[in-house]
Order: sequence, then structure tokens, then C-alpha cells
Amino acid sequence: MRRMKGAKAGYLSETTGGQMPYDKSDLTLATNAYYQEYGTKKSDGTKHIPARPFMALAARMFEKSPHTVGRLCRAYLQGKMTGGAFNDALGALQAKDIQASLSHGSFEANADVTVKAKGSSKPLADKGHLRQGVDSIGKR
Repeated sequence: MRRMKGAKAGYLSETTGGQMPYDKSDLTLATNAYYQEYGTKKSDGTKHIPARPFMALAARMFEKSPHTVGRLCRAYLQGKMTGGAFNDALGALQAKDIQASLSHGSFEANADVTVKAKGSSKPLADKGHLRQGVDSIGKR
């Protein structure tokens, strides 16, 4: 049996998700995701964008899905799927958790000025770019 290399998910440089422009700015989705995850500060040190750690939440969600991962492992060990298919399925599961964390995470609400601009107090849910840009790859 060959050693499997795993999978990764997010805004990957190997796929278009990491390079896609975010809206009409110079930011990529990957950069915007980083700013959302860790937050940003103004030049005077005050908070500009609050940290909304959706990737960390997705990692915790993934850790709590041992039954799904177990089913994948059994299928692989029983010869019902190849290592590549296993890695692809693992990556897809990780991507699904990232998308779910964007939709269901309880993060600090948008600032009043942001609510006025986009019409919603729900963070991380403007036009769906972050959600749509999540991608995954099974390592070969």
C-alpha cells in the first residue's frame, strides 16, 4: 500500500481560488480570507476588520467528523476507492466545512457603516465570493 499524502482546502495557489480577484479591488480571495480570519488594524492600532476565524472554526468542525473520515478510510482499506479518490474526498469534506463555517459561524456583526453599504449585519456573506472561491485538491 502506498503512503497517502492527504488533501488541502481553502484559497489555494494551485487553483483559481487563491488567485481570484476579490470584488473590484486589488485583493485576491486568499488575501481577503486572511484579513477576515485574523482581522486588520488601522495605522493608529485600532481595529479595522475584526478577526472572524472561519478557517479555525472549519478545522474544529472537521475534527468533529470522525465518522465521515472513518467511512472514507474503510472504503480505501477495503479497496473500494483509490488513494487519489480518498484524498479528493478528504479535500472536498474540508472545503464543505469551510463553506459551512462561513454560513453558520457566529462572528462579530458588521459595523454600522458596512451594514449601510451592503444591507446586512451578517459578516462574511456579501456576494458569496469567499464561499464560492473555496477549493480543494487531493495531494498526489
